[in-house]
Amino acid sequence: MGGRVPGARLARAALLLSLPVCHPPWAGAEEPAWRLEAALGAAHSLGSTLKVASAGMLALELEAEWDNRSFESPLYYGLRVARADAHGAWALRFVHLKIFLAKPPPEIERFSVSHGYNLLTLERSFPVRGFDLVAGFGLVIAHPEVILRHQTARDADQGRGYSVTGPTGALALGRRLRLGERFALVPEIRFTLSRAHVPIADGEASVPNASLHVLVGLELRL
Repeated sequence: MGGRVPGARLARAALLLSLPVCHPPWAGAEEPAWRLEAALGAAHSLGSTLKVASAGMLALELEAEWDNRSFESPLYYGLRVARADAHGAWALRFVHLKIFLAKPPPEIERFSVSHGYNLLTLERSFPVRGFDLVAGFGLVIAHPEVILRHQTARDADQGRGYSVTGPTGALALGRRLRLGERFALVPEIRFTLSRAHVPIADGEASVPNASLHVLVGLELRL
């Protein structure tokens, strides 16, 4: 399935945020508690300006459209570790975002950051009328897969690997729907804005990204 999120699917997932809380808060929720969450979902990346510079070719700049392929392996997913109390939570959030250049020009055979355009953020959330309002800031940890027309596959391999490539910021709105004593369903809508300068063979690419995310997580309260 393609990376673009159909509007109907995104809207259906977002409806989870408007559901009433099905159970009262956990007893003793005022006490600090650790929360672990794993989530699946999908992302939609807006267009951005891609710049590619590599030895053996002229610098290239184009208005890029991106596919996300959230439901193709490796899946889009999110992880979170949080320390929460009645006033909100501090959390470390990891999102495995993938981006694929949708319409590569003749100079580019392949351009993707699919092992991931990973977003690692430190976040603070605040309870607001039954919702969690979240803001965070962190780093992009990227793994590009780029083959330019003048390169062999062996040349392209030299530019691969994980590296810290730039900053990212996040705003999110979510809520918890209690499932028993220790578990909760956590739907969330998230917006991220990121900048990344990823290394490629004999050069570098500037790959900014703005994305809308919809996630549904299962949380364990310790």
